[in-house]
Amino acid sequence: MKKRYFLFLTIALLFSACDQSDDSLISNFLGCSSTMGCTEIFISLSYTPIDDNNQPIVLDNFYTQNLDNGNTYSIQDHNLDLQNSYIVIDDDQLAEINKTGTNIRFFGIVDDQIVLQQDFVVGHDCCHVIPVSGPFDD
Repeated sequence: MKKRYFLFLTIALLFSACDQSDDSLISNFLGCSSTMGCTEIFISLSYTPIDDNNQPIVLDNFYTQNLDNGNTYSIQDHNLDLQNSYIVIDDDQLAEINKTGTNIRFFGIVDDQIVLQQDFVVGHDCCHVIPVSGPFDD
């Protein structure tokens, strides 16, 4: 029930906050029913980078960038027990994700240098982010 209210509130805010020239956020939820029942599960999509020897790459830091709108996300603390896995995107960014797919680039940093870039495509099912393509963790 809370998730349905949250989705309704998010859509209402999008309609009231956007002028007629900013239809991109509103169009992200076209085809989504306001009566759809969503679970209260919070979804995070993770990625474990590996080197040429199939060993995990340990990063000092990381961030992702939405290539469709330019926004950058630094999803650092979700209390997930992910060893050498990193959050690419989660439900907090749902309103900025196109239902059919948004291009996301993951940047891995070691010693203040970008050592890794990996592209992903994520979509949503009106309730949660979903993987479309890219080497997401299972």
